Amino acid sequence: MKDAFLQRRDYVVGRINKIKGLRCLKAEGAFYAFFECTDAINYLHNKGKINEKTDFAFANYLLENFLLAGVPGSAFGLDNHIRISFATSMEELTKGLDRLEMSLI
Repeated sequence: MKDAFLQRRDYVVGRINKIKGLRCLKAEGAFYAFFECTDAINYLHNKGKINEKTDFAFANYLLENFLLAGVPGSAFGLDNHIRISFATSMEELTKGLDRLEMSLI
């Protein structure tokens, strides 16, 4: 299972880092990706897709429009970040990351 979760982590972090406006570092011991999204928030706000320039508004946008659940980083004391879990199948991760990518087009 350790190898499976390392593979999932590397896949999720790699995919997130290919999405314009998002940046993610590799977690060393968690089942979560915690990515920075300031540029994405500004982009969505400028396009009129979110009303506020906050990670909370971005998380709500993802949930309401793309059925993606993420926790705003401000809940952990770090604004403009989103935390997502990668404790699921590669198939579900691929679907979710495809939707995350689509959310910023």
